Amino acid sequence: MIIALLIQLLMIITPAISAVTLGLKYDELKRGRASKEWPAVKAAVTNSTIVDTGKKQKGQNLYQPEISLSYSVESESYTVKQRPSDTNGQREGTKQWAREVALQYKPDTAVRLYYNPQRPQQATVLPGQATVNKNQWLVIGSVMLLFSFILCVLGTVAITQNYLTVSTAVSFILGIVAFGLMLMLGFLLYLLAQEFRPK
Repeated sequence: MIIALLIQLLMIITPAISAVTLGLKYDELKRGRASKEWPAVKAAVTNSTIVDTGKKQKGQNLYQPEISLSYSVESESYTVKQRPSDTNGQREGTKQWAREVALQYKPDTAVRLYYNPQRPQQATVLPGQATVNKNQWLVIGSVMLLFSFILCVLGTVAITQNYLTVSTAVSFILGIVAFGLMLMLGFLLYLLAQEFRPK
């Protein structure tokens, strides 16, 4: 009984989780576009390796190059890790592909790094490229919202039918209201996360 109630409550809060996730991904999209205008600085490559993404394609593990960089902005030192794509925008591939991309960033060499003047700890070696694809974001976002809407309504209906004496129609209306409230909560949490991000 308690487990069922917890599952139903979790179903109700899914819109808030979706809103926060979509907001953060939207930030990545905006940052990718904005990085075209960021100033550049010379950064030193401190480490270059490849990492297993945990994904598979045609039975083969997919890998990404990962580089560590150190740089200074106005006498402040920063370090950042990057997973750069190749010149075609490919971000993951075979171990051999990842190794070849990583070799372009050998340790103790200097590379051009573009940093956010408002938040210098945000930087990229490939300005204009976002880790999120806009079309994918729209499709995945729509699916997430639809799925969270269904879960929220079903969770609300289950709780109101089990613990309150209301009609099914009222339960559905309450589910729609809960969805709207949870979306607003998610948006507020996203804004709160923005406020507490390091400047």
